[in-house]
Amino acid sequence: MGRFLIVLLAFIALFIASLSAYALPLNNHTALELAYSYKILMFPALYVYWLFPGALLLLAYWVFAQWQKRHTASALTLTQAILFAISSIVFIVWINLWHYEQFILALAALAVISICLFILYLTYPLTENKMNGRLPISIAFAAIAFLTFLTIGFLFISNNLIDFGLSRQLWAVVLLTCAAALALAIRFHLYDAAFPAVFIWFLIGVAIANNFNELLVTTAALFLSGVLIVGIIFIRKRLPSNAN
Repeated sequence: MGRFLIVLLAFIALFIASLSAYALPLNNHTALELAYSYKILMFPALYVYWLFPGALLLLAYWVFAQWQKRHTASALTLTQAILFAISSIVFIVWINLWHYEQFILALAALAVISICLFILYLTYPLTENKMNGRLPISIAFAAIAFLTFLTIGFLFISNNLIDFGLSRQLWAVVLLTCAAALALAIRFHLYDAAFPAVFIWFLIGVAIANNFNELLVTTAALFLSGVLIVGIIFIRKRLPSNAN
């Protein structure tokens, strides 16, 4: 019961903070208003961010499923509860850091969230791609991972931290390629089609946002989306015998 309460309270706090970030101005702007006040080629079309409310709904079902499973062999462990709670709390911290334009600290917060969600993701068997298993965690992890790549692009390109002589367009392509490579690795090694599907959603949004005004970025985003679609369909690595 205590483990479930930890998860439930963390989720309620996460849900309230996330909706507030979307709808209410903090430091005189919402999260998206701040993001789109800068011209960053990697930022996707606005429709893409509807994924985050969808991910929250999936997590709400995941929390409910933990209550249903509380007396079974697959009940929530203390490690899983703590990892979820830490990722939720740090996400709330990230919201405040982002609104107050502490972008380097915001990136560090996203890294912590990504690590926690990845470890939580790994606590599930490879075959448990179900709504009451690792699927909601996979989608949340993918969304945070792509958000991390966007923040890296934001720092490198907008603030000219390090450019190595590359143009904004090339930096966008490099970071999008790294994101797609991560999605393919998760698909191949962890037998997960949901994770790269989230990245396809984001990549198509990047192509739509640029609308061929930035031909290189749009073409790269569409090409990488195609690569991930092929990966989802044709990567059929056999599950190890101990996957369950």
